[in-house]
Amino acid sequence: MNRELTRGQLVYSLAGNDKGEAYLIWDVINDTFVKVVNGRKKSVTSPKKKNIKHLQPTKRFADEFEKKKLRHISDLDVRQAIDRLTGIE
Repeated sequence: MNRELTRGQLVYSLAGNDKGEAYLIWDVINDTFVKVVNGRKKSVTSPKKKNIKHLQPTKRFADEFEKKKLRHISDLDVRQAIDRLTGIE
C-alpha cells in the first residue's frame, strides 16, 4: 500500500491517546514521520510528530495549504479546513 502523504492532507490517528482524531499534515519529515496539526490541541506553532504507521490517510486535501504559505495559516484556518473536510460545519 502506498503511504505517501502530502501537506494539507486530512488524516485520522489510529493509535495513541488521540486515536480517532482528525489532523492535517503540516509537514513531511521523512518516509516514517510527519508533523500534524488540528488547530486545537496541536497548533501550527507546535505540530505533533506522528509515525505514518499510526495514521489513516484520506483522499481529501485542504486547498488553503496550497494557496497560502505555511506561515500565513492560522489555527482557525486549520480548524475550519478540518470541519469542512469532515463534514462538520
